[in-house]
Amino acid sequence: MAVSRFITILLLFHQISSSIQQSDQLDQFTSPNDRAEIPSRDGWLYFAKTASWYKAIDQEMEFDKAEEYCVEQMGHLVSIHSQEENDLVQKLAKTVHSHSLFSIGMKRNPNNENSLEWIDGSSVDFTNWIGGKPKLETHAMLWGGDGRWSVFFPWGLSVPFICKRSSEF
Repeated sequence: MAVSRFITILLLFHQISSSIQQSDQLDQFTSPNDRAEIPSRDGWLYFAKTASWYKAIDQEMEFDKAEEYCVEQMGHLVSIHSQEENDLVQKLAKTVHSHSLFSIGMKRNPNNENSLEWIDGSSVDFTNWIGGKPKLETHAMLWGGDGRWSVFFPWGLSVPFICKRSSEF
């Protein structure tokens, strides 16, 4: 009888311990106030305010290959529409490389006066440029260190990247 109670207590302790460990792992990725960010087992992070999933990809690819990869994952290279979303993307970038460039989903559209546009078709309603609006370069990138954006000519440039997909995938 005492042995069975001891085993029951051990099993309960193990369940409680596992639950605490899972909660601690969740806290690494979530907002302490409202848990608006929820990680998944396959490395995607859900952000409730945008109803979207995000993932930093620790592979260096050229822009078009990175977009192909994201499309295969039912998304696109990330589009960013607020400072809060930019902060989330920077936080994800830091989990891969803290001071690296990351491809994001903005590039010039030669069919629309060479304007910078999000490749997912969403509106450009937020920017975070280093030193003012870019002049000639064609593809936007995010600096993992501070979350600011710059533009580059992509020829032969392979960097990590961030994918974003809708919660409706």
